Amino acid sequence: MVEKPEIHRAAGVAQHLGTKKITELDEEELEAYGVSEHSRFGDVSWWFINPVPGSKKSDSVLNWGMILLDGSCLTDAQHVARLRWAKILALTLLALPAAGRAPAPGSMSGIQVEFK
Repeated sequence: MVEKPEIHRAAGVAQHLGTKKITELDEEELEAYGVSEHSRFGDVSWWFINPVPGSKKSDSVLNWGMILLDGSCLTDAQHVARLRWAKILALTLLALPAAGRAPAPGSMSGIQVEFK
């Protein structure tokens, strides 16, 4: 069993304590990396807490098992590399946003659509 890394909260996203960049983490560290309070990098779905009253839970989830335009799933074996880089891109948007502000939890379903 992989031990969960020690994490702290910054901009609503769990951050790895240490000096390694996301791209420098080995596979085991990356799979265990906390992307939210409820999800790790290796999970098929990333769940985020949405503090907006009345919001739908589905708007705060990135489901990596999404069906792509060709009918395959992003989690299928032929997409292993694509899935890994899509997750790294999403994690970068969340942990190191260019504008200095991470996307809101309720925008995850919109981000998922863009990955298709």
